[in-house]
Amino acid sequence: PQMIKAGQRPDEKTYSTLLRGALWSQSVDGVCSTLWSALNCTEPRRLLDEVLVQSALQLLQKRRAWEEQGRELLEPLRAAGLTVHAPGGAQAQVQAPQAQASCGQFDFSMVKQQQKNQQQSLVRRGGRR
Repeated sequence: PQMIKAGQRPDEKTYSTLLRGALWSQSVDGVCSTLWSALNCTEPRRLLDEVLVQSALQLLQKRRAWEEQGRELLEPLRAAGLTVHAPGGAQAQVQAPQAQASCGQFDFSMVKQQQKNQQQSLVRRGGRR
C-alpha cells in the first residue's frame, strides 16, 4: 500500500519480484494475487515476464491448484498478449471470469507474508540460499 499511497503504480520489476518470491516460496495465493493484480492494469503485457508467468502456471499445476485457480487465469493472460500455455496435461479450455482487484488497489499483505516466510526459511538454513 505504500507505493499506491505515494501515487506510484507497480511496474514490471515489482511484478517480477513478487512472482519470483511467490515461486520461491511455492505460494499459490501469492502467484494468483500477483497475476490477477497485473491483469487488472492497463497494459498487463508490459508488466509480466512470460517465463515467470509460465513458471507460475506450472506451480499451480504442481500444487494441484490448476483446476481451481490456474485454469481461470490462462485465457486472460493470453488475451493480455502473453504467449503461455496450460502446463503438462492440463486442459486449456477455459472461460475467463472477471478479475476482482484493480491495479491501484494491490494488496501487499501477501508480499509481507512471503518475505516473512523467506526470512524464516533462511534462518532455518543458517542464512544460506
